Amino acid sequence: MRIVLLGDMHLYTLAIAPHRLLSKRFLGQSNLWLRRRHHFLRERWPGLIAHAASLAPDVVLGSGDLTTTALPHEFELAKQAIAPLVDAARDVFFVPGNHDRYTHRSMRNRVFEAHLGDWTANAWPHHRELADGVHLIGIDPTRPTLLQASGLCGEAQLSKLEAILGGIDRSHRVIVVCHYPIDTPPGHPVEPRPHRLLDQRDLAYVLGKARHDTLYLHGHMHHVWCWRMDETVAPNVTVINAGAPVMHNRDWPHGQGFWQIDLDIR
Repeated sequence: MRIVLLGDMHLYTLAIAPHRLLSKRFLGQSNLWLRRRHHFLRERWPGLIAHAASLAPDVVLGSGDLTTTALPHEFELAKQAIAPLVDAARDVFFVPGNHDRYTHRSMRNRVFEAHLGDWTANAWPHHRELADGVHLIGIDPTRPTLLQASGLCGEAQLSKLEAILGGIDRSHRVIVVCHYPIDTPPGHPVEPRPHRLLDQRDLAYVLGKARHDTLYLHGHMHHVWCWRMDETVAPNVTVINAGAPVMHNRDWPHGQGFWQIDLDIR
């Protein structure tokens, strides 16, 4: 089974109606004009998506932040951008990122779910079987805040996750998709509290306790990595950061691309 994993797309529009700036979106659009638009190059999307589609993936997964400030037009741009890749796959699933829940109104009106429809879930955590013995679980710890970008799974979602994992055979494999990192790899700076998943240790404990062979796929931090968690926390969990596919800066002058994950299904 071939999986294509897309990270933070941050599709955006520079011109928006003035009344939409009467919220946290004013800060987001200011940052977009001054900085972000120079690092996220929209013109690179068609080539990247065409290349990913040419791989004939079975499953397309997205780790969130399709948009920049959760505007309806941004969601439509994102859907148009990835449509050729979605058409090439038999299954697709996206979780929201903090930028997809940018304002309280976008959260309250469930704008992410309204625009993505069958590409996402209506309740969290979401669980379904991708293939015989391979399970997909989506988690949503996103929440709108004024000045921070932190997330929180919460006791209710973690309890449901624990129940889901408890019902999966230990010999089966699990793929968890969540926007936020569960931790940072050795040698990488610890993520600042205002930007991280506040109960990431609790989430790691739940996944480690279940002991399934687990892939934890995320975005949020604009880096690319793949690493195995510490033996004392969750040695059964491999963490993959999708990064930001078309991010352009000194460290990634040609963008970060996407992950191709091939699973041997017996």
